Order: sequence, then C-alpha cells, then structure tokens
Amino acid sequence: MKTAFLLNPRAKKGTGIRSWSSFEPEIRSRFPHYTVYTPADLSQLEEALCLIEQQHYERVIVVGGDGTVNRVLNLLLTRHPDFAKEVLVGILPMGTGNDLARSIGLTKSQQKNLDILQKSRYRNIDIGQVTFTSPTGEPRTAYFCNMLTLGISTLALEALNQARSPSPFCYMGTLVKKVAHYTPTSIRMYANDHLVYKGPILVASIANGRYIGGGIPLLPAASLQDGKFHTLAITKMPVWKQFCLLPLLYMGKQPFRERVACTVSRVRIESDVADTPFETDGELPGFLPLEAVCLPQAIRLIGAF
Repeated sequence: MKTAFLLNPRAKKGTGIRSWSSFEPEIRSRFPHYTVYTPADLSQLEEALCLIEQQHYERVIVVGGDGTVNRVLNLLLTRHPDFAKEVLVGILPMGTGNDLARSIGLTKSQQKNLDILQKSRYRNIDIGQVTFTSPTGEPRTAYFCNMLTLGISTLALEALNQARSPSPFCYMGTLVKKVAHYTPTSIRMYANDHLVYKGPILVASIANGRYIGGGIPLLPAASLQDGKFHTLAITKMPVWKQFCLLPLLYMGKQPFRERVACTVSRVRIESDVADTPFETDGELPGFLPLEAVCLPQAIRLIGAF
C-alpha cells in the first residue's frame, strides 16, 4: 500500500522531528512504499496533498498533533473532497495534546501506534462542519474532527502554546493562573433550533471525540461514529469550585449541577460580546456566532478499532 507521511517539523515545539529521526528505520521496514513530506506552511501542505492525490497514494499518515491533523483534514475536505472519501487517514501522534489520537485508541507507545497504522483497520467517522465569522469579519466554513470549544478552553489552548515545556504539569500551572482571572462569557446555545441554554459559561463544547487539553475526558460518552455531537455547557460557578473543577475533569468526573448537556446533530452558539473566540482541534479559526453540523461517516480514519 502506497503511504505518504506528512510530518509537521514544528510539532511539539520542534521535538517531534527529532523523535521521527530516531525510528525512521523502522518506518522503512514496516512501510516499504512510503514517502515523507515535511511542509513548513499551509501552501507547502497543499502542494504535498496535490502530489499525494496525483500519485494515487492509498494511505496518508499525519505526523504531529491535533492542530496538524486539523489542517490536513480541512485541506482534504475543502480542496480534495473526492480523494478525502477514498484515502485512509492515520495519525502518528507527535503533538502536545494528541486528544484525537486518544479517542481512537492510540497511546504513548509509538511501537503500538505503528502496529495499528500498519494493520490499517479503519472506521468511517463523523466530521463537524462549522460556519462562523472570520477575523476579517467575513463568513467562513471549516471542519473539525475532535472537538469545538469556547470559554475557558481558549485559555487552555493559550496555556498549552505558552507553556515552557509540553509536560502536563507545566501546562496545568499556566492554566490555573489564567483561570483565576477568567470572566465567564454569556452565550445562547441552540440544539436543533431549540434554545437549551442562555447565560454565562465557563466552557461550552461541541464534541465528536472525548478528550481536550492534553487528556481531559470532557465528554467521555462522545462517539466519532454515532452521527451526532455531544454538547456540554458548564455554567458559572463560585471561584473555589472552579479550582475543584479542573482536577475533577481530568479524572473524568462532573459531579456538579452547573452543567447542560445534550446529543444533537446541529448546534448554534451566539453571544452579544464582540469577537468571542472559539477553538477547533487546537486551532483558533474565528469568532461567534457559529453553527456546527455533524457530517456522518465523512472520512476513513485508522485506529485501534
């Protein structure tokens, strides 16, 4: 099977490419018909995908984190839609968060991950399509595979990017400082055109996958294959409770009343606060209002299925 590896040279603050060099000989033995591309920006990534499609590669493995996977999937779905339906997409997790990789059963052991990629068992998984306001004020459409969130999660993304190292301890220390100064954003959340929540939130999420922020199981019941989003709004709570919230979320527990959850195929979120940002799979594409629609079985993703 012809295999293309798309390696992000800046993944995990540049350490990913060094890790790649250490086990590329094993890649060579496991994937005899392979090519490695190391695009440095979006234009080079688009050039690589054009070549991959023209040369009829059957398997594309993204080497990087959630943001790298997000960029690849967006280019596939917007500029190569027919190829996106045919090609097998795999992930070799070398990013900081790797939350989508967790949702499909990949681990910290790259040996086990290579076993999974070599076997190439896949499922047709859902994709989120979101329409929103771009930084230039124009409507825009993008895609996400794992999760869309807003509120304190945008601070989590900033903390992840600003942390001195990709370790969870450094990340959590940076995040806690940001939480202390967070002012909840007021939103209106509609699920299938019905208003399900109006008021301030700490975090709101529209999820395909289960994890966020480097391993927080924010929506442990979410599925990549059920044709629906799992949504959650954690509402305003006392400051002391906010600091209890973070460790509880890391343990997959939500024993608090300040939450609204539902399972739907379409979600709209609005806010009267100008330039309210949101994030999708580690990227900050734009601002509210947004509308997200679940596209069932949109891509073929390799995992521990």
